[in-house]
Amino acid sequence: MTASRLDEEFAEALLKVEMLQERFNKHSRIRIDQWVKKLAAIQCNELWKRNRNSYIKLLVGSMESDNLIEPFSRMPPQGSLPNLKEHEIVSGG
Repeated sequence: MTASRLDEEFAEALLKVEMLQERFNKHSRIRIDQWVKKLAAIQCNELWKRNRNSYIKLLVGSMESDNLIEPFSRMPPQGSLPNLKEHEIVSGG
């Protein structure tokens, strides 16, 4: 998948996040906003974009089930995001 396609996929997922966000209380919405800011940071690295998209897909899946699962039940970490484990990617996508 090309970097531009990864960006398009991310933008589509962001729209879903915006629509689903209203379901959550204020504290959860703040955490969701912080995760979106973290994931939306400008990066050119294709591997980073793949990892970012895995996170956003997991976030959308979590929000669709009305349950913010780890790691979204807390604020995003400082620094780089660790790669998701294979079972986390599968459960989210």
